[in-house]
Amino acid sequence: MKTPKAIVTEPIRVDIPRLTLQEAEFRFDCDGTYKGSIMKGRGAVIGFLGEEICLKQFSHLKRVDAYTHDLASNDGLKFEVKSKLQNVDRTPALDYTATIYETSRHQTPNIYLFTRIHQSMSHGWICGWITHEGFWMRADPRGQNNQDGAHTTFQKCWDIRIGELTPLYWHDQRCLVP
Repeated sequence: MKTPKAIVTEPIRVDIPRLTLQEAEFRFDCDGTYKGSIMKGRGAVIGFLGEEICLKQFSHLKRVDAYTHDLASNDGLKFEVKSKLQNVDRTPALDYTATIYETSRHQTPNIYLFTRIHQSMSHGWICGWITHEGFWMRADPRGQNNQDGAHTTFQKCWDIRIGELTPLYWHDQRCLVP
């Protein structure tokens, strides 16, 4: 008898091993600071860690690091991982935002996966997913220097609440996305 699928209605926590953090920092060292980086490139490490926790949970995804997306599935779906740094050590609330910045408008994945990485970089959360079309139909635009809780934006972006993302599913002790 098959195990029924269970909907996870809140972000799932994923531990980040020290070796994974070292690999993310090494990737940053190889890539260098990005032009115009607000966080002096530290955001790249957070982005790499977001990709890593997704790869850890979704065994059917692989890294591609293309200009338009980060990951791909065996059946050709393209995934872009968007990550935010989080200062508080608790599961992200459903009214927290998932954000895409103006500088990422060129990306054309089938699906966006949103993560949050705790400032200790020892763990993070996969918050949910949404299709490319779904995000751009439902997201709210924000100008730069807007405040969202403790998070201030420094460039034009679009937000959607975590609670509006498609939740993750568990089946046979695996987390699934399309």
